[in-house]
Amino acid sequence: MSAYHQNILIDRINQYFKLNHRDLKFDYGYCHGIALYWLYCMATDKEDWFYNTTHQLAECVTENDFETLNPDIEKFISHIEWLQNSRSYDFHLNQLDVGELLESTRPVSLSFLFSPELLTETLSKIIHSNEMITISGPTHTIGVFKKNNQFHLFDSNYSKGYARIFTDFQELANEMIDRLIWDNKDLKGLSPLEINVSYRPEEIQKNTSLCTDKDKEAIYDSFLSQTTDLNYIGMDGLTNLYLACESGDAYAVRRLLEAGVSTNRSEPTRMSPLELAASSGYHEVVSLLLNHHPIFEPQQHQTPLHYAVKAGHLECVILLLPYQLKIHVTNPKSTKLLQTAMAKTHWLVVCYLIATMDINIKKMLTWSELRFLSKHKKDLVIAERDIHQQLTEEQRQKLHTSLNIFCPMNDPNYLFSKPTKIEKKSKPSLLTRMCLKSMG
Repeated sequence: MSAYHQNILIDRINQYFKLNHRDLKFDYGYCHGIALYWLYCMATDKEDWFYNTTHQLAECVTENDFETLNPDIEKFISHIEWLQNSRSYDFHLNQLDVGELLESTRPVSLSFLFSPELLTETLSKIIHSNEMITISGPTHTIGVFKKNNQFHLFDSNYSKGYARIFTDFQELANEMIDRLIWDNKDLKGLSPLEINVSYRPEEIQKNTSLCTDKDKEAIYDSFLSQTTDLNYIGMDGLTNLYLACESGDAYAVRRLLEAGVSTNRSEPTRMSPLELAASSGYHEVVSLLLNHHPIFEPQQHQTPLHYAVKAGHLECVILLLPYQLKIHVTNPKSTKLLQTAMAKTHWLVVCYLIATMDINIKKMLTWSELRFLSKHKKDLVIAERDIHQQLTEEQRQKLHTSLNIFCPMNDPNYLFSKPTKIEKKSKPSLLTRMCLKSMG
């Protein structure tokens, strides 16, 4: 059997793209997508297909080798690419949505600064049969699946390409610690890890032991009681609150805020928790943070509202806009919110800003920006209809009037004509004036 490593798989996939004249190239680092797909195959009893496909792909050399495996390669590529980079295809999509799209229930998501002891204790509470569990560190993701009373641990860097099987839990925990936090240089030995537990709906009907919200509550109780400094800044400037906001875990954020953690930025170059939640579209987390009156520290003139507008997260924009206006946050780019939403073609956000902000469209936008809006009048009409319920009657009227100023709805062929430029009479140069003067 050929050597196996996730980088070898990526090399073979890129070779396959080249042979098929496809303008695509995968970079190294698909451990997250590969681990998620392995878990899905384990949960659906398709692990044999997964192992056969990955090993045959690693052994492909000639064009005929790839051609023989073509359908399986296409299936493998599409799944790991989407699972790894779902946001590249739909920015509104976050990892909390992936479980739903895989038809799996996701009762537990944990993001902490873990010590090896706390990680072992946590794993003992959450690992049950037929659960899909991913554990992600700063640079790597592994998968765990318990089946037939055996623990299967999959790391895409394993040289044989198969999951390692354990019957003893402590041996499993030790191996996981070695795979994830072997290079941890943190002074307290804490590692930022994210653990996600999910399972398919049919498992609920079997009435078997599964991880539930109660387990999550017990884990947080244990975590909060054992952690002496909840504001501790770990490796790469990460804090417990930052990790909870990054994963969109509203329950964790609430528990941490109740425990009195700081909502400030942990490092000058890193996003604040509120900025992170706003850019990711986690509106429940944004709401919780706003209720604790976080300090606005604009980073390079970017506030949480700017991040939400740029990403097109309307729910977060609705929460942040009145708060930002209330505390009078101003900066050189504060007037560019509408242009930012336009550039990203987030039409719902565009309509909401026009309806709610005290702005004069014709004075604020340039001729080319107004023309750009007129070209997208159909999108704006749809957005105006979709956002109708979230506006007051006054705001609806303002939006409708503003849209008709630059985009008359009764004229489907309407486009701005470029304004005529008035030519100014040029003033004679100094040399010409001197010559004229000398000539009398």
